[in-house]
Amino acid sequence: MSNSLFEKYKRWIYLGLTLFALVTFSITGAIYAFFGQVAKPAPGSILVPGADKRVHLTEMDLYFGQQLSRLQSYSVSGRFSFPALIFNGISMEGNSEPKFSYAILRRLAIEGGLDVSDNEIKLYKERVFKNATVTPYDIAVSLRLGNEATLDEVIREAIRISLYVRSEILAMVDLGDAALGEYVKKERKLVSLSYVDFEAGPKQKEWEKNPPKDEVLLAWVKKLDSARQLNLGFVDDVQLSFDGVGLDYAKADPAEWKEELKDFNPPAEEDLRARYNQDRDQLYVREEWKKKEAAEKAAAKKKAEEEKKKAEQKKGPKDQKKAPPKKDKDGGLLQDPPKTKGSDQGTKGTNQGKKDSKKDQGPVTVPTPEQAKYKSFEEVRADIERRIRLEAALRNLLDRARKAAEEFASKAKGKKEGKDAKAGGSMKDFDLKAWFQTNTKGKKGVLYLDPKPMANPESYQDLGPLGKWEQFWILRTFEQEGTFLADIQRTNEGAFFIRLLRRKNNVLRPLAKIRKEVIKAYAESEAMEWAKKEAKAFKEAVHKKAEVLAGEAFTKIRKKIEAEVAKQIADWKKSVSSEIEKLQGKVNSDDIPQRAVSIYRKTIQKLQDSLKKVEEKTKKIRKEVEESEKEEIHDVLLPFFAKAFDQVVAEKKLQAKKLGPFFRDLPSSNPRFHLLYKGLTRFLMQQTEFLRKKQGDLSDPLEDSEDKAWVVARLDEVKEGGEKALDRKHFLQMKDNFVNERVQKVLKEAYTFDVLKKRFSFQAK
Repeated sequence: MSNSLFEKYKRWIYLGLTLFALVTFSITGAIYAFFGQVAKPAPGSILVPGADKRVHLTEMDLYFGQQLSRLQSYSVSGRFSFPALIFNGISMEGNSEPKFSYAILRRLAIEGGLDVSDNEIKLYKERVFKNATVTPYDIAVSLRLGNEATLDEVIREAIRISLYVRSEILAMVDLGDAALGEYVKKERKLVSLSYVDFEAGPKQKEWEKNPPKDEVLLAWVKKLDSARQLNLGFVDDVQLSFDGVGLDYAKADPAEWKEELKDFNPPAEEDLRARYNQDRDQLYVREEWKKKEAAEKAAAKKKAEEEKKKAEQKKGPKDQKKAPPKKDKDGGLLQDPPKTKGSDQGTKGTNQGKKDSKKDQGPVTVPTPEQAKYKSFEEVRADIERRIRLEAALRNLLDRARKAAEEFASKAKGKKEGKDAKAGGSMKDFDLKAWFQTNTKGKKGVLYLDPKPMANPESYQDLGPLGKWEQFWILRTFEQEGTFLADIQRTNEGAFFIRLLRRKNNVLRPLAKIRKEVIKAYAESEAMEWAKKEAKAFKEAVHKKAEVLAGEAFTKIRKKIEAEVAKQIADWKKSVSSEIEKLQGKVNSDDIPQRAVSIYRKTIQKLQDSLKKVEEKTKKIRKEVEESEKEEIHDVLLPFFAKAFDQVVAEKKLQAKKLGPFFRDLPSSNPRFHLLYKGLTRFLMQQTEFLRKKQGDLSDPLEDSEDKAWVVARLDEVKEGGEKALDRKHFLQMKDNFVNERVQKVLKEAYTFDVLKKRFSFQAK
């Protein structure tokens, strides 16, 4: 066995003991005293392999066999896990005497010289109970062992037989590289398939060119669930209407707001600078910088377009020779820098004059990129302070407007409760426009924001004279009608506050605004539905054709189904008729109250009506019976699906396409799969459930929503990967499964009592 495999196996086995590195341990006299007479010989003996001798099982073997059986049941039930103990993998199905299985294994382990030290038990318990919510004592009580010391002895025996079983497995199971290679070649399957795809694209284009009437489109939209309507953009999640008051920074004068600013505290220097840093990208970029950035973007765009155009046009013969580099009139290469005038004339060139002209100039100060881009804080300080003052005045106005609206609503509520109440009122009924006109009379730059028709938040990005509002999204949090937004809002040109007048959620947008999108979505939906129906009809046709090809084999199943349907219908009729007769007897009895008679007659009528629906009942029962026989029907038809598929393709004049062979684990094993494969090819390669079916089998209709198609596929061939399946990656990836499958198979098949009796010639006395 290779070192690499042994290392892997050692990790799998927690104890990490080698087959021959055994630690000597002897059970002390105290332990023998504890177990009393259990060391006496018990009925039954086994033949020790290799030793050519027969040994008796002891009472202690049977005792520990019983406790190990309990421990296994406790572990596999999920109440507590004991990892690395091999009996967790031993199947108890069909094991008539699990305690005898463990008794035999314990005796064989002891005869083979396998012992377990106290330290090994301690280390095992430390690992198992490290993060446990129960203690060893709790488990000892649950297993009726009395104390933790007894549990330790049971664990000792569990470890002992685990070592023995593992040594047997290593001897009887080939886990070498050659066996692993054969496993990989066998398990990695190559598959090939044929498929018929029903593309929705052409049908979608037809519907887009010839859409139905608006009433049909609108009805279709309304049938969609709210989530789909929202995802397709057919509804606004929120529509609202508001009014408010705004200030134009350019036109408003802080001097006119003395009353509102009487308690205003001028902002500190750090507050002004913080506001500068916050607003400078929106408000304080120099005009020349804006022009420069615009020119650079335009130039970059133009250059990219030119390069793209050149790349598209550059298509010459492969053997075309490159033209030699052109030379200028002085013999230098064109890419050489041109000689400057006077460069060979010493101090007589034109540079001398330039040098002299700058002789008395001082040092040149070059602005930093930040200075070149932004106006300085000092340049805009006054503007910042002015804006802050106007915003403070507007906040004062907001507080007063909110208070006035609340007082109005309070008075309106009082009137509504009085005898002279008319219609009542709320904050949204408060006349904000009239209040605005009264309280801002004579002030420049202040304006009332008239309410607009209900619209989504995106519709309020442009506030006209106040400019663009970047935080329009905050309207989605504005829920209670009549209330004012908590604080003022700012734009580059002004500030404002608003009051919510109306709000609705999930409002269907006018068809005129979304007609193009609705037509596209409708056409796609109807086209995909058409493709689905075609795929379903194709699959049903193949199934029907296979039934005909199967002949007598399918006829037998059909007769069996119809016989069962007839039996169930007869039983049903008999049961219903019996119930009618029973109820009729009660109706005819003189002991039944009149009210009960009326109820019985209604029940009788319902039962009689149900008997008239025999055809409907028959269909229902037939469907149930066919479902119960589905697997048998499939097994009978499977050999005929391939031929039926080809015949239906020919009859319907369709085109069957081919794919493969390819390894069916390709999508999961190749990290570049999504880059290498596209469209229906990628889609079909990812149909894991279908690809694991038997050769000749059919897929259900499969929806490829990305490529807008429905597909029905046939698995033409499934074969072992052979030498092509062998590569280092899969050799390593499949190693764990290889070991686990083989070990688990042995554990389930070789360690039941019935098997152990035969293997070791068990004789009962």
